[in-house]
Amino acid sequence: MNEMIACINAMRPLSDEINTHLARLIRCQTFKKGEYLLRAGDVSHDFYFVSQGLLRCYANCETTGKEATRTFTKEGEFFLLPQNVKQTLPGNEYLHALEDTTVYAMSYIDLHSTIEKYLAVYNFLIRLGCQHNSQLREAVSIMLEKSAFQKCTWLAKKHPELTKRVSSKHLASYVGAPEKMIRRYGRYSFWHPCGN
Repeated sequence: MNEMIACINAMRPLSDEINTHLARLIRCQTFKKGEYLLRAGDVSHDFYFVSQGLLRCYANCETTGKEATRTFTKEGEFFLLPQNVKQTLPGNEYLHALEDTTVYAMSYIDLHSTIEKYLAVYNFLIRLGCQHNSQLREAVSIMLEKSAFQKCTWLAKKHPELTKRVSSKHLASYVGAPEKMIRRYGRYSFWHPCGN
């Protein structure tokens, strides 16, 4: 059983028949650091499970032209664009590898046909969607309501591994804090777990 199927089963146990069906549809892909999986204007055809490495999803702000990081996806996590589960549409997102990355991928077309055949997979997607929505609501609340320092403290507590793996520039575009603030305080003192 590959890691993607194992993770799905940890969230929603599936029958052997469904696991065998999924194993036929899922493929392993590798991407070099800096390589793009998706660019603005592209149609996203796949959803991914990260086996090793780190992905960053971002979009360019229409008013400022600056990059705004939407999410990071690391080992053991899924990346999907919810709007593409039912239909594939061009998006404004970029998805690229911040490190050499190995993913398991499944096409949205195969996902859709699997959902029609197996209700348990649909239930898994609902659970995954609820989990992602909860995380998104928390992140949006932090980004809109907190000071720059509070945003950075939240990130350090919620995702401490990202502070070791992601550049100050990308962290700044994620939390909406000035990059110079992240650089000025340095990794150790700025990300101290006792900060509030």
